[in-house]
Amino acid sequence: MTSDAQRRDARAAKERLSFARTLRAASAIIAAFFVLGDALQSTLVHFSDFPAPLSVIGWYLLRRLIAGIAGLVALMLVFAIPRLVFLRGPSAILRNIGLGVVGSSVWILLEYALGVLIVAPPTAPVIEFLLGVFADALAVTFAGMLSTTSRRLREERVRSVSHEARATAALAAMQSEELRVRRDVAEGLHGSVQQRLVLVGARIDQVVRQITEGGSRNGAVADLFALRGDLDQLRQVDVREMSQMLYPDGLEVGLVQAVRIMVRRVPSTILVDLSIAPAVNEIDTYARVMTEPQRLNLIRIIEEGVSNALRHGHASKLRVALGYADGAVTIEVEDDGTGLPAEPHLNGLGLLGHRLDMLGGHLELRQGETLGGALLTAELPLDAAKTDQSEG
Repeated sequence: MTSDAQRRDARAAKERLSFARTLRAASAIIAAFFVLGDALQSTLVHFSDFPAPLSVIGWYLLRRLIAGIAGLVALMLVFAIPRLVFLRGPSAILRNIGLGVVGSSVWILLEYALGVLIVAPPTAPVIEFLLGVFADALAVTFAGMLSTTSRRLREERVRSVSHEARATAALAAMQSEELRVRRDVAEGLHGSVQQRLVLVGARIDQVVRQITEGGSRNGAVADLFALRGDLDQLRQVDVREMSQMLYPDGLEVGLVQAVRIMVRRVPSTILVDLSIAPAVNEIDTYARVMTEPQRLNLIRIIEEGVSNALRHGHASKLRVALGYADGAVTIEVEDDGTGLPAEPHLNGLGLLGHRLDMLGGHLELRQGETLGGALLTAELPLDAAKTDQSEG
């Protein structure tokens, strides 16, 4: 969490620095064009009524350029103050006018010092001063607009790249989860289901031999009833477990129904305290706000939390809570088991947590305070998760 915050702060600082550089560079470039244009225009106007040697015209133009560049340098030196860059609204307007006054004052004073305005009409310095203030302020204003637009374009590109990265990561997580489910189903079919079918086939062969060899019919009938029991067990337990891996019972009805069915499958020796906030019922059962992929993500987290509590925590009591706040569904699964080791391995929860992060959510596993065992908490914003259309 700390490293994420540090990275965000570093990115923000880099963006601020880039914005400041862009604003100052754009201001300098626009103001420089004004200095050059004013110097050329003033020179043409000054020598339009009487001819003069090129050396005189060149010297006059050079002095005007020196004065203008000095005013520009003064403006940029003041603009180098960091806090001036990030002003907004009326403060930015006053800043632009102030920078114009500084740059124009240095410009006019240096023109006097260089003898450019000695032969000018009395109103010329005032006009040039006001014109300089307006031009410098306008230059900084335009530069601010360009810099703001450039920053927004960069932020939009960053958001677009971030969205693509999140979508790619979410797709990878979905594919990884799908492969895990496929592997579990394949192992289950190849292991327990296949083994039990082989045993059933062997017992059928035994019954056939008993009948063909003239053995006890009562024993054959008893074996047939036992085989029927094995097939019922295979159908009700093994095949149903494989089906649950692919699609939990009741999920097509809603998250609440699927959670209640799942809790009923917990052994009766385990005390389960299930609490569902009325808001969850409302958005799931009546308003139908949650999509099916969202419900599947949430039920998988609850299943993993309950399974870990029973398998690793050796819990005798569970607390499962579903809530809804600020547009997000919240989950809590707590147990009274042995708690967490010093360095817990998340395994399945790690994959679910990574996927939840990609959807704008959060998953955390920590020591519980109410029951004393492990506490799993998760949060999934519904609006952020709507784009996820996977089902495992």
